[in-house]
Amino acid sequence: MAADSFGNRRHYAAEWGGRSSLQDQGIDKNTLRSGDQVRIWASPNRDSKDDRIRLKRIERRRDR
Repeated sequence: MAADSFGNRRHYAAEWGGRSSLQDQGIDKNTLRSGDQVRIWASPNRDSKDDRIRLKRIERRRDR
């Protein structure tokens, strides 16, 4: 959940790379777990009513 440009809290669905691309980077189904706190950098969807975003970078707080 994150705030939009008007300060309203919204749910977003983040789309990441393809499975094989992620595996090549060492990311698998056990990399993230439910409850992990993450900070993401993303590109918004062109349609402002569509809650999907394109994930560019992710940082898990426990890895800092």
